[in-house]
Amino acid sequence: MGSGVVEQRWTEEGSMRYSVALDTSKGLHGAIQRAAPSGAERFRRTRDAHARERNEDYAELIHDLGRVGDRVRVVDLARRLGVSHVTVVRALAGMRRIGLVTAPKGGGIALSPAGRRLAAAARRRHRIVLDLLIGLGVPPRVAEVDAEGIEHHVSPVTLRAMARSVRVESIGSRRSAKRETAGRRPS
Repeated sequence: MGSGVVEQRWTEEGSMRYSVALDTSKGLHGAIQRAAPSGAERFRRTRDAHARERNEDYAELIHDLGRVGDRVRVVDLARRLGVSHVTVVRALAGMRRIGLVTAPKGGGIALSPAGRRLAAAARRRHRIVLDLLIGLGVPPRVAEVDAEGIEHHVSPVTLRAMARSVRVESIGSRRSAKRETAGRRPS
C-alpha cells in the first residue's frame, strides 16, 4: 500500500469478515484485501465437512458389505470402523434423516438411491487418489491409508487434474509396454 493509507480495519458483513483499507494515494477507497469466514461460519463449515466425510465412509462401507452378504448390520459396521454400536446408530440416524439409508423389513441397513450415488462418487474419488499415489511410487498399503484421508478433502478441480494425470500415466505406460513387446521377436 502507498503512504496514503488512512485506515485499515476488519468489518463483518453477514458471516464473512473483510479487511478494508482506504488508500488515498492510489485512489482506492474500501478496497477488499482478504476475506475470511467469521468464527461461527468457519466452525459450521468444518462440522458440515466432517459430517459429509462420515456419511461417505459409511455409504462406501455399507455398499461394500452389502455386496458380500444380503444384509448389513450395525454390529458389522461398528466392527469394521472400530467404533461403538452407539456411534454407528447415531450416524445412521443422521443418514436416514437426509435420505441416504433405509431399514428394510427383513432387518439391517440398505443404501437408498441417493446413498448408492454417494457411495459410487466416494469410491471413484478414492480410486483416483489411490491410483495417483501408487503411480507416484507410494507403496500400495500406505497409499490405501493415505487415499482414505485425502479423498474427502480434494476439490473437484484438483480431482479432475488428478484423474487426467492418472489417465495420461496409465495410457503412457500401456503404450510403452506395447512398444517394448512389439519390438521383440517370439522366442
